[in-house]
Amino acid sequence: MAAGRDLFSEHHPEGVTVDEVVRAAGISKQTFYNHFVDKDALAADILREARLRLDGLVAHAYVDEPDPARRIATALCIYAAQALSDRQLGQIITRLSLDDVSPSSPNNAPVLADVRAGLESGRLAVLSIETGVAFVIGSCRSLVSRALLNAHPALAAATAQQFIILVLRAFAIPPIEAEIIATDVVARHLPTAIADQA
Repeated sequence: MAAGRDLFSEHHPEGVTVDEVVRAAGISKQTFYNHFVDKDALAADILREARLRLDGLVAHAYVDEPDPARRIATALCIYAAQALSDRQLGQIITRLSLDDVSPSSPNNAPVLADVRAGLESGRLAVLSIETGVAFVIGSCRSLVSRALLNAHPALAAATAQQFIILVLRAFAIPPIEAEIIATDVVARHLPTAIADQA
């Protein structure tokens, strides 16, 4: 797993071979195949592990937050903040989450719950749950990628705020309210990870 994390954080999954993984891990191919069917299974486990870690931080951050819009904004912010404090984790999210946008994926249960709650309560407007889930995950992946590029704390915070505003506005949150939520969430959650990084 550690060798896979290293390789997948530096290279697109298509550019990584099982031979490279076993060489980096110092194990035999047979040992690899005793644990994983193929390279894609390893990548899926690495992504699942990363998402569980991040989603645990998100759940802790918004444990008492009933508003789906704020919950989504918080998740986006924490994913960006963690990419700043753990570059490898951010690179794994950007490289391995391309195909994992289905609402039925266990990795996406938290965002599915928030989008569904927002639609059912009328707080969020979107054509379908599937579209909403894919949009949040795609936006999160893009935000993490931009946070990695704009690693300076002030640039990363401004980027996170802009992404959150765009996502909330896409869900029909009024512009001023979207800006207030984004500003509050970034102020609460992004500076913590930046301070931890220093």
